[in-house]
Amino acid sequence: GLTCRWKGLRQALGDASAPDACGRCDRCAPEVPLPWDPAQLRFLPETTDLLDVRETVLEAVRVHDGRFGKGTIAAMLAGSNFAGRYPLADGARQSAFFGRLQAIGAHEILGVLDIYLKAGWLMIRPSVADNGTSYPLLWLSDVGVQELGSTRAHLAEEDP
Repeated sequence: GLTCRWKGLRQALGDASAPDACGRCDRCAPEVPLPWDPAQLRFLPETTDLLDVRETVLEAVRVHDGRFGKGTIAAMLAGSNFAGRYPLADGARQSAFFGRLQAIGAHEILGVLDIYLKAGWLMIRPSVADNGTSYPLLWLSDVGVQELGSTRAHLAEEDP
């Protein structure tokens, strides 16, 4: 049968603990009425074909090298002009990564960042501003650099 959409998305994000079925998506619960025309489903791509989330997130953190915290990275990747209630920093809005994961959304990207922090791919280091305020900034760890390299190698193998 067809794979659960949530399982495919969670696995693409690096979550190996994703259950086989969510019971809520159109694949797991086809009998649930949809708020749109079901004929439109044929235009939805497979979640694994959407993008390589792992490479995008790790590369964005690597490129910005400790300049931003989790909220700003998530908002930047989601293409939002605000990180929470604060306007997004100019450097994040002008980044080549701005909006790259717009299909996922900032809330879900924050969850991905948490997964990658727990996996040791990312780390948080505090930075203290001139006024004494401490800001937790996101960095790519040595393990994250290795993971980014193996992700790139895997993607290169898949390309014909």
